[in-house]
Amino acid sequence: MKLCHLFLVILLASLPCRSAEAERPGRATEAAMQAARPYAEKGFALYEEGRYAACITEFEHAEARYHAPPHLLYIARAQAQLGRLIEARDGFRAIIDEALDPGAPKAFHGAQVEAKAEIGDLERLIPRVAISVTGIEAEDAQIIVDGEPLTETPESLELDPGEHSIEASSDGAWGPPQTVTLAPGDTTQVTIEMQLSESGGSLRVPAFVSFGFGGLGLIIGTVTGIVSLNQTADIDEQCVDDHCPTNLASDADDAKAMGHLSTAAFVIAGLATAAGATLLLLDDPQESATVARMQLRLAPGAVQLQATF
Repeated sequence: MKLCHLFLVILLASLPCRSAEAERPGRATEAAMQAARPYAEKGFALYEEGRYAACITEFEHAEARYHAPPHLLYIARAQAQLGRLIEARDGFRAIIDEALDPGAPKAFHGAQVEAKAEIGDLERLIPRVAISVTGIEAEDAQIIVDGEPLTETPESLELDPGEHSIEASSDGAWGPPQTVTLAPGDTTQVTIEMQLSESGGSLRVPAFVSFGFGGLGLIIGTVTGIVSLNQTADIDEQCVDDHCPTNLASDADDAKAMGHLSTAAFVIAGLATAAGATLLLLDDPQESATVARMQLRLAPGAVQLQATF
């Protein structure tokens, strides 16, 4: 660690005692610096110990209480040590681009000098990936990196070191995910071969309509099943040794009818849901890698729809 690094932190801690040539800070500013100082000192100690995540937290606390470029400098350095190179580079840029007053503390200007000295080496370590798409026009493809769609696809995509998932999607086509592992300074090429969907997305509407019927059937089956069970329970209370009054015959028929209606509604719900899932599979071949099996099971008083993913 350079001695000037420690000098910056010490100088920041002594800001309230600057020479009379500089404008003396107001009480509010002095209070803010005093509040930030313990966090900055602890953050520096954590950086020296190699505890970079905790270091970032402490300097963020310090920065929240009093803005000082040295805080941001150590945050960026710790991010770089953690492999978060893009965040670190952006942090250095923010320090460099800040317009400092000529009378600002020397530590503030020193932070800019060191950020300028370090950003070049850091930028050379940022891995870059060139992404190309085949099978459709490249501009029609939506590139997705680590689950996040890109608003635009640059010629060279910057990513942090480590493992990344890169895929693409488009109306009527999809590109299977590719995993790429990047080391600092890597430059690599990823080609995504788009596969056209035969149905071109035309089956999604009927699929969701089928799901709607499935949900309606589930509601009807549940309601009529509850009614049937309640009616049967009322009848059973009035029967002795399986002998029921003749005036309850019509109630028993109603209970059976509700039971049959409930079973039929559950069957329809299961079939409609299975049909919707099938239509989605036919619509998008990417789904076929996710949904492996769907079964409809009928049992006395119960209907089960089981899907294995």
